[in-house]
Amino acid sequence: MTWGTGVDSSKSYPAVLQDLLGDEYNVYNMGVGGEGSYSIGTRQGGITMNLVEGITIPATQEAVPVSFICSNGVKNAAWLSRINRENPDGGGINPCYIDGIKGELIREDVDDEIHYYFKRESAGEEHYVTKNTPIVTNAMKTRREDIVILFAGHNGSTSASKLITLYEDMIDYLDYENPKYIVLGLSPDKESTFEFHNAHEAELSEKYGEHFVNVREYMCSDQAFIDAGIEKTEDDKTDIANCMVPRSFRTDNIHYNEIGYSLLANKVYEKLCELGYVEIN
Repeated sequence: MTWGTGVDSSKSYPAVLQDLLGDEYNVYNMGVGGEGSYSIGTRQGGITMNLVEGITIPATQEAVPVSFICSNGVKNAAWLSRINRENPDGGGINPCYIDGIKGELIREDVDDEIHYYFKRESAGEEHYVTKNTPIVTNAMKTRREDIVILFAGHNGSTSASKLITLYEDMIDYLDYENPKYIVLGLSPDKESTFEFHNAHEAELSEKYGEHFVNVREYMCSDQAFIDAGIEKTEDDKTDIANCMVPRSFRTDNIHYNEIGYSLLANKVYEKLCELGYVEIN
């Protein structure tokens, strides 16, 4: 799962990737800007949400409080911070399902406390749901047979080992043999160091081999400027020397601009073709 922020949505990397792939394939941007790695895993299904106690879903559409614990041991996960935020593809959470009943998971923050509610989509019979029943997200039902592009770890510090654990859970959740996936390396920010990124990228590369794309290395390479058709500026050279993506490719400290997203989309497209996941146009 990935996201594209910093530019108009039509120029984000999922949109550019869709243009490259054409009508034969559909690209689903299941990300929600600002959420972190564990949120991505929870929406996708690699991390599951299970009810802490039984609940009664009323016959009406009245919202009922729910409390859940994630499969990684976190209760009422705070990382679903933008659950109510609009997203063209729903962000992967809603509509969700509890014991087969379709509805919406709602978050409310009151006096620094997080409260979650489930509101069924349509009236029906009152239904009791037992403890440990999973909350099934929309992505868990609809996106299990996709080729996945994993691009997490930017919001909130996530070590390579923790990210690998998350990615393995997400890959394992896919519902077909020999899962098709690509892992994108982290893009550096103003706090980045070569020591951190070199070690982080080495771990991901060792684990995922041909499935791994070293985004930082490519964005800082001469080839990226050749592909973009622009000259490297002095500011770009300074950025590269300081373990930053060149500013010619970004809008702020972390998000890419139109040029950067185009480069990223083309790099992902190349990898999809290289792995034999799509036919070369």
